[in-house]
Amino acid sequence: MLLVLSIPVITQNSAGDVWFIPASQRVLVGDTFTTEIHANSGSQNMSAYVFDISYNQAIISPDKSVGNGSIVPGPDGFVSATNPLIPGILTLSGFDAMEKGPGADLHILTIHWNADATGDSGKLHVTIYHTWFDNGCIEKLPRVRFGTVHLYNNLYASNTNNYCIGLGKECRVRVENSVFVNQKEIWRDWGGSSTGEFGWSNLKLEGSSSLPNWMPNSFPVFNPGYLFSVDSVDTVKNQVMANAGNIFN
Repeated sequence: MLLVLSIPVITQNSAGDVWFIPASQRVLVGDTFTTEIHANSGSQNMSAYVFDISYNQAIISPDKSVGNGSIVPGPDGFVSATNPLIPGILTLSGFDAMEKGPGADLHILTIHWNADATGDSGKLHVTIYHTWFDNGCIEKLPRVRFGTVHLYNNLYASNTNNYCIGLGKECRVRVENSVFVNQKEIWRDWGGSSTGEFGWSNLKLEGSSSLPNWMPNSFPVFNPGYLFSVDSVDTVKNQVMANAGNIFN
């Protein structure tokens, strides 16, 4: 999922103005990114500031593993305290008796963010079945974050494969009666081993990597809530190859 983040830019030509850099950026869900805060102090030095930064907590969150609660002082700035207690508002304050400036473009601080998109949690429900992932399919077949995904009667047979199924944050994935032919990596951990659930049953590995030992098998993980029937795993390969794509020409 691609997020496009646009930040209003305040006029940068007058003393006292404050702005963000960059004004907008494109990031993928799961990425980390930064926002710089700059200011024009005119002919005056700067000794203190208070900023209230509002953000959509269903999309992004401060990366508290970096700096002072996600905040790192810029070369022209300082940070005294952060207050993340109010959801969706980051209150930042600073005081320096030695002062900074003067300058028309002071880089005060940098905020580090996570593109979480946690607002998707519990809302994404996907079923993939009788699908042939053939040559040219490289990865993300699928990669799951905050989603509940049911995979059954699928054929993974790409000769350009990096990995098949990506297990991300808070995933819930159920895989059954599927065939993996010469796949170098059937699944990859993108944070799912610590925050997600994954279960598999009746898989056929033909020259493919082994089952994961970094995550327990929690099959069935969930009840799909609809009627379905699985084919015998021994017939999946032939059935999918015979009926996938344009079979009428």
